[in-house]
Amino acid sequence: METLSLEEKLGELKQFATSPIHHLAATVDTQKNFQMDIDPSIQHGITDGTRVIIDIETLKKELENPLTPAGAPVEIHTKENYKIYNCLKRMPNCIKSMEITRGDKGAKIGTNRPLENTICVAIHHIDDKTYGGLCVLREWGATDMSTIFVGYNPLQTMIWREILDDIPDALFTSCILQSRPPLPGSPAWAEGIYEIVKSFNKFPADRPLPSDNFNKIFSGNDIVKNPLNKPLTFLNAQRSLAAYNFLQAVARGHVDKKQVFVWEDGGYLNPIIDQAIHDNISIAEFRKIHMVPDDANTDRILPEQFADAMKDVFLGSVELTRNGYDMSAVIGEERVMKTRFFSIAASYEKIMLEGDSITLACIDALSQVLYSTGYSLRDRTVLVMGARGNLGRLSVGHIANILESSKDQLWGCDIKLAWPKPGPETIPDWAMWSACDVPLENVAGEVFAYKDLESEARYDIDVILGWTGGPRTRTEKDPETGEEKEVIYETITGQDVADWLTIGDKKSSLYLVSGSTKTVEFADVLTWLESVLNQRTEQKTINGIILDALIPGPIPDQLSIAAVQQMWPDQTPPPTTIKRNLGTQFTFVFKQKGIQVSKTIYLLNNTMPVNFMYYGTPTEIMDLTYSQVTSCAVALMENKNIENGIYPTDYNNKATQKVYLGRDLKKDYPFPPSL
Repeated sequence: METLSLEEKLGELKQFATSPIHHLAATVDTQKNFQMDIDPSIQHGITDGTRVIIDIETLKKELENPLTPAGAPVEIHTKENYKIYNCLKRMPNCIKSMEITRGDKGAKIGTNRPLENTICVAIHHIDDKTYGGLCVLREWGATDMSTIFVGYNPLQTMIWREILDDIPDALFTSCILQSRPPLPGSPAWAEGIYEIVKSFNKFPADRPLPSDNFNKIFSGNDIVKNPLNKPLTFLNAQRSLAAYNFLQAVARGHVDKKQVFVWEDGGYLNPIIDQAIHDNISIAEFRKIHMVPDDANTDRILPEQFADAMKDVFLGSVELTRNGYDMSAVIGEERVMKTRFFSIAASYEKIMLEGDSITLACIDALSQVLYSTGYSLRDRTVLVMGARGNLGRLSVGHIANILESSKDQLWGCDIKLAWPKPGPETIPDWAMWSACDVPLENVAGEVFAYKDLESEARYDIDVILGWTGGPRTRTEKDPETGEEKEVIYETITGQDVADWLTIGDKKSSLYLVSGSTKTVEFADVLTWLESVLNQRTEQKTINGIILDALIPGPIPDQLSIAAVQQMWPDQTPPPTTIKRNLGTQFTFVFKQKGIQVSKTIYLLNNTMPVNFMYYGTPTEIMDLTYSQVTSCAVALMENKNIENGIYPTDYNNKATQKVYLGRDLKKDYPFPPSL
């Protein structure tokens, strides 16, 4: 094998680098790219292979030594040996964190099992990174697991189910929620109908998952459990499924004398658990509110009142995402929390290392869809919602470098424009770059809300990238009367889209792109589209204008079709069914100023996070994140007797000390406000 010099390696890295470690090496001379600098206060460093990297100079020296082809340790030592552990082999930071916490001595596995006698209820998207994280939790003692997966990408269901077969059902239950296409043009076409994939279910024979009952509720065909009498949104369907599994886990906790913790990626359970304890409702009322199927065996074990069922059994929750963090932070801003809520969502690693990769993945996915529909990002006019947030700022910076003239084509929108300037020492130094009072650079302008854009700018926009996590309802005091009132902060509404279609006359295509979570970013747009589809065919109108036609359909995937045609043997015709699901498009045909026009709304990835269209974020990036969110579960366990509240990593010492890649905090900071 040819051996490259350090200079040659760095030259290659500058061109092809993708990992935080390699970005560090590629920027070693300039040290200008802030999100790629590794802060020296990180407690355990970052590993590249089996080596711990603390600073740039060490990294330069270590690059002289070869790694294995995958950049991972040659072997790992674990108590279990299920097939799922193959996923862990590509996650060196998770391995290092696992070994440190177990107290390993060389190849000898340590005896520390901080999560022993616990039940883990995990709600995460399905991929090898999540599986690797689950392996770490199991090695720390959480060998009783109830997993509820998020099926953003249907292909992943087929890929990842078989690997779970050798784990006993009693130790690892599993199910997945996925969208199925409704009838073309039906009211549910905008978002889809969610259902449990029965072939994925993994449960003991004596307690099978009532999939048919769930699917009737999700589709709106069970009017007793689902009084809405219409299909559930993704969030409500996932909460129903997660709540059922959570109650079963709590019941097992009572029987087996174990404690239960939630390990989630999107705020599905902790907010509704906290609210149920606060409202002092019964288990039956909890099931009714969240449309959860009955389970007599579970309810016979549990106390009648929800709060009583949680006592001495429910430890708390560990949250990965910012959207999920915000759902609980909103509660903590209004009243005293009833749960212990730990989160890495605002940590240095999550923002400064993973965040940049997510923004690049979203922009790449957007560019691919634009290309497939005949457009380029370079010539678009872009609005970034949540532009003063961490990922919003990063995306603004990247998009500004792509556009022909960002000072004419790029706008930012964020309610943070009205936030007061942070007080002294209320934000860690490393987070000051994204403080709410720091203006954006290289943009045409910034506004508080979409409606604050001048009409000339508003109707010139043809790409909206949302990072907000959806509309927010806050309880605020009137500055004059002191009375409390609920204030709704909208993002993009269905009426906004209707106005863009019928009033605007500059653009014929509008791309709605979510970098957020679930389908919440454009929830009102989906509701509006559903209402239009619900109208009688011959009487469909928007803003009083009769539609000549409304044509829904899949976004064309010209890239995959072209690739297959190029690779296919000449003697046989290429298949036309090999394609990616890029999302849904709605073409509106109507008369504007006496002329028939057609305008198309593109819902990229059906308004789910667009980076999952290609599936997620690279393993070497998420390795860092999962090494931290797993060790955060240990922090929760070691602080199980503290008062209820919000404990964010790199802001609060209890959620930072002993957390892998946690910073060395000199004090506790207030928890970051919800966005």
